[in-house]
Amino acid sequence: MENYSILEGPQLGLSGTVQSWEVINSDGSIARACYKPHSNLITNYGLESLYWSSYNGGSWTVTGCIAIGTGTAEPTITDTRLGTEVFRGVRNYAAYNADSYSPAGGVDGYYYVTRTRGYQTNLGDLNNDVSEIGFSPDPTSNGASLFSKHRLKDEYGNPTSIRVNSDQQLRIKYIVSISVTPITTYTGSFELSGYTPTTINYTAGW
Repeated sequence: MENYSILEGPQLGLSGTVQSWEVINSDGSIARACYKPHSNLITNYGLESLYWSSYNGGSWTVTGCIAIGTGTAEPTITDTRLGTEVFRGVRNYAAYNADSYSPAGGVDGYYYVTRTRGYQTNLGDLNNDVSEIGFSPDPTSNGASLFSKHRLKDEYGNPTSIRVNSDQQLRIKYIVSISVTPITTYTGSFELSGYTPTTINYTAGW
């Protein structure tokens, strides 16, 4: 008997994007900023953590904490820490927080969910030349638990360091997107001996 695959499986997409960064003065004015989005690296640990965090109550917890450092090396998928971490913690900036989902039936067969989250340090959290950030479910300082890691870049896409004094705050907008490509729908039939009717018709798809 021959075996046939009746489904062309979907592909799962996962991406992280640092949408913007801003250095905020104590009076609320902006000292320096970049509003050009840059992709960041989802680590191997991050991919694995999506499974166990979903099992333990919600995959979105993987970006609950922001980690900030002064290291200058480009991220690699095996990284679990920043190069030189100087701060880690829960620093929510609610004005940026938003979720969006594909409508019922998807968009041209595509399904997606996107979560936008804002982070803003407190005054006094930093007094450093910041060059790297990461996101983690773990508030432990320098914990080996980065979901994603990013070398900060300027508006031209060049690696950069940004000075954040103790009387300033760093504000980050971060987006995580999960998408599923369409499945090709197939129709057909097959014979099933001993079953009535003997011809089974099927439609296989998403």
